[in-house]
Amino acid sequence: MSNLEKLPSFLKIFVTSRPESHIAETLNPKNPGAAENGCRIYQHAIDPSGDEKAVRVFLETALSNSEVAHLFPAFTEWNLSEEQIAQLVKISDGLFIVAATIVKFILNPAEADPDYCLSILLQDPESKVRTHSAINLLYIKVLNHRFPSSTEKHTLDRFRKVVGSIVLLFEPLSIESIGRLLELPVPAVNSALHRLQSVVAVTKADKLARALHPSFLDFLTSQHACPPRFLVEPQRQHALLAQYCIAVLKKFFDIGRETTEGDVTPEVAYALCYLDDHIKASDPEDKEEFLTFIKSLVTSRAAKWLIALFHARRTSHAIPSTKQLLEWVVSFYPFNRSL
Repeated sequence: MSNLEKLPSFLKIFVTSRPESHIAETLNPKNPGAAENGCRIYQHAIDPSGDEKAVRVFLETALSNSEVAHLFPAFTEWNLSEEQIAQLVKISDGLFIVAATIVKFILNPAEADPDYCLSILLQDPESKVRTHSAINLLYIKVLNHRFPSSTEKHTLDRFRKVVGSIVLLFEPLSIESIGRLLELPVPAVNSALHRLQSVVAVTKADKLARALHPSFLDFLTSQHACPPRFLVEPQRQHALLAQYCIAVLKKFFDIGRETTEGDVTPEVAYALCYLDDHIKASDPEDKEEFLTFIKSLVTSRAAKWLIALFHARRTSHAIPSTKQLLEWVVSFYPFNRSL
C-alpha cells in the first residue's frame, strides 16, 4: 500500500471491505494530494434509498412463495403482505447482512416454521434503541428466541463455550474437531448450535463451523450491545482455548512412538499453530500453567513440535510462534528473561 502513488493514473482499483480503521487510514491518508480526481467516496454521502430498494428486492425474492414452498412443502400458501415486507425492510436498515440474516432465520430448517419465525422478528418492530444497530437488535432477537429467559445456566455456559470458541478461533474447525478440542461430545456441540443457522453456519463443502459475518463476533464481545447472559469475554475465552490447546498437545506429545502424519489431526494442527496466539490474546489467572508448558515445549519437545508442524505442512508457523511465546513470557516475567 505504500507504493500506491507510484501506480499509473489509468489503473483503476476497486476495493471493498468492512470499515476497519486501519484499512481506512491506509486508503485515505491525511495527505490532501491523495484525494485528487475525486477518488474518495464517503458512506454518509450515499443515498440510502438505493440500498433500501435493493434490500426490498432481495427480501421479496428470497422469501417468495416459490422459494418457501420449495424448502417447506407444507407452506404452499405462503405470501408476505406489503406491510410485512415494509417492516422487514425497516428492520434491515439498508444493510444486506441484516437482510440475509433475516432470510436465514425465517427459512431455518431446524425450525421449519417460517410463519412463527417471521412473527418473532416482527414483535415490537418499533423498539429500536439508539445504542443498538439494526444487526445487533436482530442478533438479540435470534438469541432470545433460541435461549428464552427460562434457559438453564449450564445451557448458556455451553453456548458461550462452543459459540464463543467458534467466533474466536483463528482458523475454522469442523464440529468433530471442535468437540475434541473443547472436550465435548459431538451431540453437545450440535446442541449448542441448534437453531442458530442464521448466525453460525457449518458449510457442506468442508464441514467447517464459522460465524456467517464478523459482526456476530463484534456483537458477542461487546458489553454495550450484547445482553450479559450471552456475553463472551475475549481474554477469558482465549485463556480457555489456550488451556484446551495445551491439553491436546500434551496428549499428542505423550504418544510413545515416532510421530506420523496421521497423528496430526486437525485439532492437533490447530493447537500447534495457534497456541501462541491464544496465549498472547488472553489474560490467564494461572500464568504458571502456561509458563510450565512453554518451558517443556522449548526444552524437551521442540523437535517433536517441529516434526508435527512438518507433517501438518505448517512449518511457516514455527518462528512466529516461538517469538510470540517468548515475548509473552518476558512480558509477564520481566526480571527473569530466561526459560
